[in-house]
Amino acid sequence: MLRSGYMGKMKKLLSLGIVAALVVSFSVLPSSAYNLLGSGKLAGGIYNRTYYIGCSSYKYINAFNAAIEDWNWALNPYDNGNGVDFYFRKVSSSARATICFWGETNPNAKWAGETRLFDANGKNMLDNGSYRYSNWVHASISFNTARVPENNASKMRSIAGHEIGHAIGLAHNQSDNGVLMYQGFVARTAIVPTDDDTAGARAIYG
Repeated sequence: MLRSGYMGKMKKLLSLGIVAALVVSFSVLPSSAYNLLGSGKLAGGIYNRTYYIGCSSYKYINAFNAAIEDWNWALNPYDNGNGVDFYFRKVSSSARATICFWGETNPNAKWAGETRLFDANGKNMLDNGSYRYSNWVHASISFNTARVPENNASKMRSIAGHEIGHAIGLAHNQSDNGVLMYQGFVARTAIVPTDDDTAGARAIYG
């Protein structure tokens, strides 16, 4: 049998321990850090859309295909188009594609991947910033052959997936290198869309 004084001390220590545990648990809870490009988004949504790969390098092709499938899987296309399902299928013509993937060589640029957004007239909406408040009808994603780490399939896949995020309306996350939309591909550890990335997509298309 324990003495009452000892029991009182034990209860106090126990309560302090519980409070400390709660503080620790709340401090490590993830917070939404996704950012949006603006109020604009991909016209027609992100379900039952198309993509085209306009390059011959199998490494590029594999990276682009894998990144599309990552997004398809992350936003679950098996719900008959309800909610914010993401589903893109491959087509053989750029004219019929919602997103086109290309390779280009730009040794003076610092980027490894770049996304361009176009309106119905074929104008690049990045030129005038209209993507911040207007919808775009298709996107073009390029790998910079001078910067892409071609011997690192995971990094290539991460870059492609990151650019797809831009194509659907996600901006850079500059605080968490563990999410796909983190700005720097060298420090970024995410290869596939994370919960934060998919939360951003749901915020746009939900």
